[in-house]
Amino acid sequence: MFPTLLFLTLLLTGFPVIAAPTPSFDCAAAAYPIEIIICDHEKLAQADKTLGEAYAAARKRATDAQQNALQKGQRQWLAERLERCHIGNKKGQRI
Repeated sequence: MFPTLLFLTLLLTGFPVIAAPTPSFDCAAAAYPIEIIICDHEKLAQADKTLGEAYAAARKRATDAQQNALQKGQRQWLAERLERCHIGNKKGQRI
């Protein structure tokens, strides 16, 4: 009885709940191996979120030409990340 009462008291008084970091994408829709890996690791999820926010901020400030260059660079980096980490890029592929 006491643990239940304590839990309800903390819940109703606004006891802070610490949520795991979420990446820059929806983990419920993760289908590619790299997405699943990121969703399964807190530090990777936080790093992905931070990197995504920085990328979005850079694109927001960039001219059209700069945005194109940023996008090209991002695609190259994503491909290199998969290659260097030996991670497949097939949807539904087992890890």
